Amino acid sequence: MLSRRRLAGTKTVLLSTVPKQAPKAVDRGLLIERVNDDLVVVVRNTPVVVAPLSQVLSPPASG
Repeated sequence: MLSRRRLAGTKTVLLSTVPKQAPKAVDRGLLIERVNDDLVVVVRNTPVVVAPLSQVLSPPASG
């Protein structure tokens, strides 16, 4: 389960499938947010993915 404490902090919406002015927008769509140093994917007000931004932005490992 994702920690609410981890999801608290400075939020920046990077992508949303609904306008923020829409009633209950967070309950109806998909949002990708930056929360502090994490990337968070929220679907219908449920966080489904939380990943450190450093891992999301890093180049793939060479192998």
